[in-house]
Amino acid sequence: MYKKNKIAALALVTALAATSLSACGASKDAALVKIDGNKDKISYGYAAFTAYYTQAMYELLYGQSTNLDTMWSTDYSGEGKDMEVQVKDQLLDSMKEEYFLAKHAADYKVKITDEEEKKIKETAKAFLDANSDEGIKKLGASQEYVEKMLRDETIRRRMKKAIEAEADSTVTAEEANQKSYSYVKWDTGIKQTEDGSGFAPVSDDEKAEFKAQAEKLSQAADFEAAAGEMNLTITNGHFGQSELKDAKADSEKKEGEASSYTGNPYELLSAVDSLAEGQISQVIETKDAIYVAKLTSLKDEEATATEMETLEQKKKDDHYKEVLDAYEAESTWVVDEKLWDKVEFIDHFKGTLYDTDTSNEETTEESSENAAE
Repeated sequence: MYKKNKIAALALVTALAATSLSACGASKDAALVKIDGNKDKISYGYAAFTAYYTQAMYELLYGQSTNLDTMWSTDYSGEGKDMEVQVKDQLLDSMKEEYFLAKHAADYKVKITDEEEKKIKETAKAFLDANSDEGIKKLGASQEYVEKMLRDETIRRRMKKAIEAEADSTVTAEEANQKSYSYVKWDTGIKQTEDGSGFAPVSDDEKAEFKAQAEKLSQAADFEAAAGEMNLTITNGHFGQSELKDAKADSEKKEGEASSYTGNPYELLSAVDSLAEGQISQVIETKDAIYVAKLTSLKDEEATATEMETLEQKKKDDHYKEVLDAYEAESTWVVDEKLWDKVEFIDHFKGTLYDTDTSNEETTEESSENAAE
């Protein structure tokens, strides 16, 4: 069901650039994606609409603080893809996800009721009525496309909820438990120059001084007091089995091998994990830092509760991905890349979000639309 006071939250958009987005010459009925050969397809027209719709939303959100002339051609991720390519890749993934979930909706008894279908049609019409002819043309919007977008997103949300509900999301107390600790870190690789203009290697004399401080701290009776006397900065943290596992896997990677791990090194966490509550570690050395740590609690109640929720959701997410991967493996999905390249974010949009439905009738599903003037 829809939450009616949210379903018609539209964005009023004004097309700015003079270049016509529809000037590429591609037929809206052409197959952008061929599914199982020619048995089914995602049309170019629908895919282009979702792309320009998404472009407009990004520009509404970030247009005031970002130069739109460079935003889409900038590689913000550092992965060698500009933002336009990244967004379009994400859209293809979303369309693939929605297609296969809709195909299997009956397996979970997920459907759109007649009442909801009526509401979808009304919302799509409101979307189109809120836009100028120029905006509709530049978005490539139509009653059919807007209805499909609403319908597919509604089914996706319900299917995700239903699939996650069947997952075994049991998390044991041991899995979730988070230990809390405090530590002092001395960087031994590079340091910021005194004038703040750049970085320089840490000298051997500085490393020796850091090592001496670390030795003194590791032997202190009062960790916090000793750190304060030496004007050292204490950082607090917590960890559990999951982070230990990730840290260990990261430590075993070969030199230069890509890693997405951003936590503290395994040498530090494993050393802290072996401590008794209140105990201070020996000096811990890694290739670019020295640490001394104190285990402050064997169980951080708040962090453990949060980790329990995180791990439960991860198990649901993992099950959802397994089911979706199995659906996608049943069919072939071939994208016409040359046709997709015809979708370019050249024209720009501006506007404001507004709600066209003031009804407060209670339902359970939310959706928001975007309109162009």
